[in-house]
Amino acid sequence: EIRNCDWSSDVCSSDLILSWITAALAGATCPSIGSFVRARWVFIAPDDSRLRTGFAWEGVVDEFLFTVGPLLTVALAFGVGLPVPLVLAALLVLLGSMWLAAAKSSIPPPTAQTAGASLVHVLRTTRIGTLALACVCLGSFFGTLDVTAVAFTAQQGVPALAGLVLAAFAAGSMVSGLAYGMRNWRVSLGHLTQRFALGLAATSPDRKSTRLNSSHSSVSRMP
Repeated sequence: EIRNCDWSSDVCSSDLILSWITAALAGATCPSIGSFVRARWVFIAPDDSRLRTGFAWEGVVDEFLFTVGPLLTVALAFGVGLPVPLVLAALLVLLGSMWLAAAKSSIPPPTAQTAGASLVHVLRTTRIGTLALACVCLGSFFGTLDVTAVAFTAQQGVPALAGLVLAAFAAGSMVSGLAYGMRNWRVSLGHLTQRFALGLAATSPDRKSTRLNSSHSSVSRMP
């Protein structure tokens, strides 16, 4: 097991470096399906009402998969073998990407690039820059959540429940997506985002409570 490995040895060091390299390559070569799909939504649903519903529906489907995915991953990893979820995920990404590319009717037509509209110029726009910064923060949160859930459940002695924790988080997001898409909100999108962000911050556990729960769990496991 990785946690029982002597990291001072050459074998463990090489395995760790190889894991970093392969993980970086996997992330760099994975297609940005979300961006491709949202560009298609803008093309096939140009009015705001249908576009909002389409984005909400996509979010619900995504969160449903994020709910089922961790549960299936844990079941396959512990029941069949650790490489199985990775191989299955890679196969599904390949098949799904080819299926999306074959859907020609929803592909938006190419548009000529506006003069001076480089990536740096776009990011310097106040609204786009703020949105990009917010996405970076949200992406950091979700990445940290995945790692923390696995580490926390392993610390509690129940690593198999990591998938259940992530599935519960995704299920909550799925319900939120349904609630957002099923009604017309009178509150502006900015105020709505701020309210949800405050709710997310309020429900996030702090370090003190996490240490307290860890100490209680350690005491309960003592003979």
